[in-house]
Amino acid sequence: MKLKNFLSEILVDSAVVDILRYFFKYDGLRITGNQLAKNLDKNQNTVHKYLDHLVGCGILRMEIQGRAHVFMLSDNVYIEILSRLFDQEDLVFGAIKERIKKEFQKECLAIVIFGSYANPNSVVNDDSDLDVFFLVKSDLEGLEAKQEKFIDEIKLKYDTYVSPYNLSVEGLRKKKKLPLIKNIFDVSTNNWLVGNKIQVKELRSEEHTSELQSPDHLVCRLLLEKK
Repeated sequence: MKLKNFLSEILVDSAVVDILRYFFKYDGLRITGNQLAKNLDKNQNTVHKYLDHLVGCGILRMEIQGRAHVFMLSDNVYIEILSRLFDQEDLVFGAIKERIKKEFQKECLAIVIFGSYANPNSVVNDDSDLDVFFLVKSDLEGLEAKQEKFIDEIKLKYDTYVSPYNLSVEGLRKKKKLPLIKNIFDVSTNNWLVGNKIQVKELRSEEHTSELQSPDHLVCRLLLEKK
Protein backbone atom coordinates (compact mmCIF):
# COMPACT_ATOMS: atom_id res chain seq x y z
CA MET A 1 0.00 0.00 0.00
CA LYS A 2 1.46 3.37 -0.96
CA LEU A 3 1.59 6.00 1.77
CA LYS A 4 0.41 8.89 -0.39
CA ASN A 5 -2.94 9.00 -2.17
CA PHE A 6 -3.82 5.58 -0.74
CA LEU A 7 -7.55 6.30 -0.94
CA SER A 8 -7.27 6.27 -4.73
CA GLU A 9 -5.73 2.83 -4.51
CA ILE A 10 -8.44 1.51 -2.19
CA LEU A 11 -11.64 3.20 -3.38
CA VAL A 12 -11.47 2.24 -7.04
CA ASP A 13 -15.23 1.85 -7.53
CA SER A 14 -18.50 2.78 -5.84
CA ALA A 15 -19.05 -0.93 -5.17
CA VAL A 16 -15.91 -0.91 -3.02
CA VAL A 17 -17.34 1.95 -1.00
CA ASP A 18 -20.61 0.06 -0.51
CA ILE A 19 -18.73 -3.05 0.62
CA LEU A 20 -16.58 -1.14 3.10
CA ARG A 21 -19.54 0.81 4.42
CA TYR A 22 -21.25 -2.50 5.22
CA PHE A 23 -18.21 -3.80 7.11
CA PHE A 24 -17.88 -0.62 9.16
CA LYS A 25 -21.59 -0.58 9.90
CA TYR A 26 -21.51 -3.98 11.64
CA ASP A 27 -18.71 -4.15 14.19
CA GLY A 28 -16.82 -7.45 14.11
CA LEU A 29 -18.56 -8.61 10.94
CA ARG A 30 -17.42 -11.93 9.46
CA ILE A 31 -19.20 -12.79 6.23
CA THR A 32 -18.88 -14.80 3.02
CA GLY A 33 -18.80 -13.13 -0.34
CA ASN A 34 -22.06 -14.72 -1.47
CA GLN A 35 -23.91 -13.57 1.65
CA LEU A 36 -22.48 -10.06 1.30
CA ALA A 37 -23.59 -9.90 -2.33
CA LYS A 38 -27.09 -10.94 -1.27
CA ASN A 39 -27.23 -8.38 1.55
CA LEU A 40 -26.03 -5.60 -0.75
CA ASP A 41 -28.17 -6.78 -3.67
CA LYS A 42 -25.11 -6.83 -5.93
CA ASN A 43 -23.73 -9.24 -8.50
CA GLN A 44 -21.70 -12.02 -6.84
CA ASN A 45 -18.83 -11.78 -9.33
CA THR A 46 -18.55 -8.04 -8.72
CA VAL A 47 -18.51 -8.46 -4.94
CA HIS A 48 -15.90 -11.26 -5.05
CA LYS A 49 -13.74 -9.19 -7.40
CA TYR A 50 -13.64 -6.25 -5.00
CA LEU A 51 -13.31 -8.42 -1.90
CA ASP A 52 -10.15 -9.83 -3.44
CA HIS A 53 -9.04 -6.27 -4.21
CA LEU A 54 -9.55 -5.21 -0.59
CA VAL A 55 -7.68 -8.26 0.66
CA GLY A 56 -4.82 -7.32 -1.67
CA CYS A 57 -4.83 -3.78 -0.24
CA GLY A 58 -4.65 -5.16 3.29
CA ILE A 59 -8.02 -3.70 4.25
CA LEU A 60 -9.74 -7.09 4.60
CA ARG A 61 -8.57 -10.49 5.78
CA MET A 62 -9.87 -13.78 4.45
CA GLU A 63 -10.08 -17.03 6.41
CA ILE A 64 -11.04 -20.43 5.04
CA GLN A 65 -13.61 -22.15 7.24
CA GLY A 66 -14.46 -25.52 5.80
CA ARG A 67 -15.51 -24.80 2.24
CA ALA A 68 -16.36 -21.16 2.94
CA HIS A 69 -14.18 -18.10 2.46
CA VAL A 70 -14.98 -15.68 5.27
CA PHE A 71 -14.01 -12.00 5.09
CA MET A 72 -13.42 -9.52 7.92
CA LEU A 73 -11.71 -6.17 8.48
CA SER A 74 -7.97 -6.14 9.08
CA ASP A 75 -6.36 -4.26 11.96
CA ASN A 76 -4.09 -1.46 10.75
CA VAL A 77 -3.84 2.31 10.50
CA TYR A 78 -5.82 2.44 7.23
CA ILE A 79 -8.81 0.88 8.97
CA GLU A 80 -8.80 3.70 11.52
CA ILE A 81 -8.73 6.32 8.76
CA LEU A 82 -11.53 4.67 6.78
CA SER A 83 -13.59 4.28 9.96
CA ARG A 84 -13.42 8.03 10.60
CA LEU A 85 -14.37 8.65 6.97
CA PHE A 86 -17.58 6.62 7.27
CA ASP A 87 -18.33 8.18 10.67
CA GLN A 88 -18.25 11.60 9.02
CA GLU A 89 -20.58 10.33 6.32
CA ASP A 90 -23.09 9.34 9.01
CA LEU A 91 -22.80 12.79 10.59
CA VAL A 92 -24.04 14.43 7.37
CA PHE A 93 -27.31 12.49 7.55
CA GLY A 94 -27.58 13.27 11.26
CA ALA A 95 -27.12 16.97 10.57
CA ILE A 96 -29.98 17.01 8.05
CA LYS A 97 -32.26 15.20 10.52
CA GLU A 98 -31.45 17.73 13.23
CA ARG A 99 -32.18 20.62 10.87
CA ILE A 100 -35.56 19.15 9.96
CA LYS A 101 -36.43 18.66 13.62
CA LYS A 102 -35.32 22.16 14.65
CA GLU A 103 -37.12 23.82 11.76
CA PHE A 104 -40.51 22.11 12.01
CA GLN A 105 -41.00 20.59 15.47
CA LYS A 106 -43.20 23.44 16.69
CA GLU A 107 -45.69 22.93 13.87
CA CYS A 108 -45.86 19.14 14.02
CA LEU A 109 -47.11 16.33 16.24
CA ALA A 110 -44.88 13.85 14.45
CA ILE A 111 -41.98 13.97 11.99
CA VAL A 112 -40.73 10.65 10.67
CA ILE A 113 -38.03 9.70 8.17
CA PHE A 114 -39.31 6.83 6.02
CA GLY A 115 -38.55 5.15 2.70
CA SER A 116 -35.09 4.01 1.60
CA TYR A 117 -33.22 6.27 4.04
CA ALA A 118 -35.10 4.72 6.97
CA ASN A 119 -34.38 1.12 5.97
CA PRO A 120 -30.90 0.03 7.11
CA ASN A 121 -30.89 -2.74 4.49
CA SER A 122 -31.82 -0.51 1.56
CA VAL A 123 -29.27 0.59 -0.99
CA VAL A 124 -29.74 4.35 -1.38
CA ASN A 125 -29.22 5.52 -4.94
CA ASP A 126 -27.80 8.87 -6.01
CA ASP A 127 -31.27 10.02 -7.06
CA SER A 128 -33.08 8.78 -3.92
CA ASP A 129 -35.24 11.39 -2.22
CA LEU A 130 -35.24 11.85 1.54
CA ASP A 131 -38.86 11.00 2.38
CA VAL A 132 -40.21 12.77 5.46
CA PHE A 133 -43.68 12.47 6.98
CA PHE A 134 -45.09 15.52 8.77
CA LEU A 135 -48.21 15.25 10.94
CA VAL A 136 -49.25 18.88 11.22
CA LYS A 137 -50.91 20.36 14.29
CA SER A 138 -53.10 22.85 12.44
CA ASP A 139 -51.71 25.10 9.68
CA LEU A 140 -51.01 22.74 6.78
CA GLU A 141 -50.70 25.51 4.18
CA GLY A 142 -48.33 27.47 6.40
CA LEU A 143 -46.10 24.42 6.79
CA GLU A 144 -45.98 23.80 3.06
CA ALA A 145 -44.95 27.39 2.38
CA LYS A 146 -42.17 27.11 4.95
CA GLN A 147 -41.00 23.80 3.47
CA GLU A 148 -40.45 25.23 0.00
CA LYS A 149 -37.55 27.44 1.12
CA PHE A 150 -36.14 24.71 3.36
CA ILE A 151 -36.16 22.12 0.53
CA ASP A 152 -34.24 24.52 -1.72
CA GLU A 153 -31.63 25.13 1.00
CA ILE A 154 -31.06 21.43 1.63
CA LYS A 155 -30.81 20.73 -2.09
CA LEU A 156 -28.20 23.45 -2.52
CA LYS A 157 -26.10 22.47 0.51
CA TYR A 158 -26.34 18.66 0.44
CA ASP A 159 -27.44 17.92 -3.14
CA THR A 160 -30.37 15.96 -1.68
CA TYR A 161 -34.06 16.49 -2.33
CA VAL A 162 -36.36 16.34 0.69
CA SER A 163 -39.73 14.89 -0.32
CA PRO A 164 -42.34 15.84 2.31
CA TYR A 165 -45.54 13.90 2.89
CA ASN A 166 -47.79 16.23 4.86
CA LEU A 167 -51.00 15.29 6.61
CA SER A 168 -53.32 17.11 8.95
CA VAL A 169 -54.88 15.23 11.85
CA GLU A 170 -58.08 14.84 9.85
CA GLY A 171 -56.08 13.64 6.86
CA LEU A 172 -54.44 10.96 8.99
CA ARG A 173 -57.84 9.78 10.21
CA LYS A 174 -58.97 9.32 6.61
CA LYS A 175 -55.80 7.59 5.42
CA LYS A 176 -54.73 5.65 8.53
CA LYS A 177 -55.46 2.27 6.91
CA LEU A 178 -53.27 2.85 3.86
CA PRO A 179 -50.15 0.64 3.64
CA LEU A 180 -48.00 3.75 3.32
CA ILE A 181 -49.18 5.05 6.69
CA LYS A 182 -48.53 1.68 8.31
CA ASN A 183 -45.03 1.63 6.84
CA ILE A 184 -44.33 5.13 8.14
CA PHE A 185 -45.25 4.23 11.70
CA ASP A 186 -43.33 0.96 11.56
CA VAL A 187 -39.92 2.56 10.98
CA SER A 188 -37.27 2.35 13.69
CA THR A 189 -37.39 4.71 16.65
CA ASN A 190 -34.25 6.63 15.66
CA ASN A 191 -36.08 7.88 12.55
CA TRP A 192 -38.80 9.55 14.63
CA LEU A 193 -37.55 13.13 14.80
CA VAL A 194 -40.68 14.36 16.61
CA GLY A 195 -43.11 12.09 18.42
CA ASN A 196 -42.32 8.73 19.94
CA LYS A 197 -43.94 5.45 19.02
CA ILE A 198 -42.87 3.94 22.35
CA GLN A 199 -45.45 6.20 24.00
CA VAL A 200 -48.13 4.42 21.99
CA LYS A 201 -47.40 1.12 23.69
CA GLU A 202 -47.45 2.78 27.12
CA LEU A 203 -50.85 4.37 26.48
CA ARG A 204 -52.86 1.33 25.39
CA SER A 205 -54.58 0.63 28.70
CA GLU A 206 -58.00 2.02 29.67
CA GLU A 207 -56.68 4.20 32.50
CA HIS A 208 -54.68 6.34 30.08
CA THR A 209 -57.67 7.31 27.97
CA SER A 210 -57.91 10.79 29.51
CA GLU A 211 -54.26 11.48 28.76
CA LEU A 212 -54.90 10.83 25.10
CA GLN A 213 -57.26 13.77 24.89
CA SER A 214 -54.41 16.28 25.28
CA PRO A 215 -52.84 17.77 22.13
CA ASP A 216 -49.46 16.28 23.05
CA HIS A 217 -50.89 12.77 22.95
CA LEU A 218 -53.24 13.23 19.99
CA VAL A 219 -50.91 11.42 17.60
CA CYS A 220 -50.78 8.46 20.00
CA ARG A 221 -54.57 8.30 20.16
CA LEU A 222 -54.82 8.31 16.38
CA LEU A 223 -52.37 5.46 16.16
CA LEU A 224 -54.27 3.48 18.76
CA GLU A 225 -57.44 3.95 16.74
CA LYS A 226 -55.54 2.57 13.73
CA LYS A 227 -54.96 -0.68 15.60
